[in-house]
Amino acid sequence: MTTMWISTRRLACALGLVMAGPSTAAEPWTLERVLAEAAAMQPDSVALQALSRGAALDAAAARSLPPPMWRAGVANLPVTGGEAFDLNADDMTMRMFGIEQAWPSRALREANAGMREAQARMWEAEAAMQSRMRQERAGMAWIEAWIATRRIDLHEAQIELLQQAEAAAVAAAAEGADVADALEWQAMRAMHELEHAREQQDLAQARADLGALLGVTIEDFAAELPQWPLPDAALLRRSLGQLPELGRVDAEAAEAQSELAMRKAESRPQWEWMLSYGERMPGMSDMASLEVRVSFDALFGTRQSQLEAAALARIDAAEARHAAQERRFLGEIEAALAAYANARAAMQVIEQRLRPLREQQLALAEARYAQGSGELMPVFEARRQRQELELERLMTLEAEWRARLQLRRLDASHHQGATP
Repeated sequence: MTTMWISTRRLACALGLVMAGPSTAAEPWTLERVLAEAAAMQPDSVALQALSRGAALDAAAARSLPPPMWRAGVANLPVTGGEAFDLNADDMTMRMFGIEQAWPSRALREANAGMREAQARMWEAEAAMQSRMRQERAGMAWIEAWIATRRIDLHEAQIELLQQAEAAAVAAAAEGADVADALEWQAMRAMHELEHAREQQDLAQARADLGALLGVTIEDFAAELPQWPLPDAALLRRSLGQLPELGRVDAEAAEAQSELAMRKAESRPQWEWMLSYGERMPGMSDMASLEVRVSFDALFGTRQSQLEAAALARIDAAEARHAAQERRFLGEIEAALAAYANARAAMQVIEQRLRPLREQQLALAEARYAQGSGELMPVFEARRQRQELELERLMTLEAEWRARLQLRRLDASHHQGATP
């Protein structure tokens, strides 16, 4: 006895109408809406932007002199004998009050501020990188869900068709036809049921991925794909330097440059001064003192040269990373352009050659059966092949849109969250 296949989508719709009654459906999620939501300030972007603002504030503070140090104490206080700890017993005892100020050079302060500013740019570039990657992942998940939804429909249609073919083959076998035909149709139906279950799992996974990325639950997807122009290949190559990944490497190089400037500034004298006032016992003159301290790191030439060499090495490393990243992104652009071109070429073959041939084969099989000169099984086979072609078309469409989304991420001229 053949088990009848009932479309889960139709069953769900029927149950929904009976149980829920009239309701207002939520607006379907388009790909543009998903990308805009992914470009919005998600928690990871908020954290990175906060770090960037903090580093910028640190840079502003680094340009100022450090706050002065207030000093208070007692000098020349007796600690033994009968006058121990008596502030008025010895004429050399003084109550000391003073102020101390470090006075690093402007070059040192500017270099320190430059390092903080470079760190702010690094965090900002990291936020842009996270946003672009999140948009690509969300777009991929939306495409996977959109494709899986349509594959589920096609598999359900195939299963219903194969049930009919199987029933016809069983009836023919009862009249003496080869029973192997019925078994073949049954095996094909089982394979499509397996693929149907896998597509259901893929759809659930894509929805879960979107929920994790956007923080919302997406149930319905727009019926149509957006119309996007393909980014200009020459423009993509020329604007590589504006990508946030390369901007982050440039910020690392700027940080190392500022570190080198700071090391050089440290080799020059850095000043500190201290002014203090000493109050002595009544009848004795009070005293004031002024001290100036100067650092001479240049006297320790080996240490200073090692620090400068380390900063130079970091500059070289950042420049090498920039070149490597640029080559990698050029490779990604070329690969994505090739994948897109291959998918479009395959789609043209499907649309212009294979689909008309499948339609002609089906029309011929149906005409022969209607005229009595053909059998029913070729009609089922022609219908099955036509639906298999639609599954192949969806695979090609998915490859095309994966390439489109990758090119969108690599398009430095594209504004985050905007529709291409």
